[in-house]
Amino acid sequence: MIDITILHWRISPYFICFLLSFVLAYIYIARSLRKAGIKPAYIFYSELLSTVLALYFGAFYTFVVQLVEHGKLETFGFSSLGGMAGIMLGVWIFTKISKEHKTELWTVYVLALGLMYAVSKLGCFFAGCCIGMRYQGPGSIRYLDNGAAGEYLFPVQLAETILFLLAFLLLHRMAERKRNGIIPKSLLLYAILKFALDYLRYYETRRLFSANQWGCLLVIAIVLLYEAVQQIKHKVNNKVV
Repeated sequence: MIDITILHWRISPYFICFLLSFVLAYIYIARSLRKAGIKPAYIFYSELLSTVLALYFGAFYTFVVQLVEHGKLETFGFSSLGGMAGIMLGVWIFTKISKEHKTELWTVYVLALGLMYAVSKLGCFFAGCCIGMRYQGPGSIRYLDNGAAGEYLFPVQLAETILFLLAFLLLHRMAERKRNGIIPKSLLLYAILKFALDYLRYYETRRLFSANQWGCLLVIAIVLLYEAVQQIKHKVNNKVV
């Protein structure tokens, strides 16, 4: 665990990265929506609702995961999957309240998830949480004050930061070129990346699928089901016409 002292205040880099992940993602969202001609007040209230729900569900999902995996609540934390669910719920609620700019809102919020996750994982790297599996090859790291103290580990948090940042940039480029299906493609790519990278994480007892991976599989299943329903609707509408 690393702390930074500023004017006698001890500040955790984890908290800095966590806060920065929201700030950068919301700057990206605000800039994108402003380019689409959306009013600042509309943007502000959508971000406020998503923030409240992200914080609640991020903490709640961590609580559930710890109960499932350990049978008790060990530490307070924030789950990226829970936070994502909260943000998506916030967008869904907001688009039900105001149906203007529905597509633009969904697109930028879904894209921003990758940027938010990439920055937040830097905080995990500094804090020594969500650590990687035992590994002594090139680039291995070692923490001296956590559950795997003294062991050489794979820097999975940095791998997640790099890969999710690249995924975000790729999807942003695709969105700029008006590629079809950018929302489901983004959710699928993010879920698949997180699912695969979870195999590089440290678990005292490794199961076939971790709680995080079950969450990723749920996201993948929902997206595929939604796409299948949309395809059926499209074929039915074409036959009717």
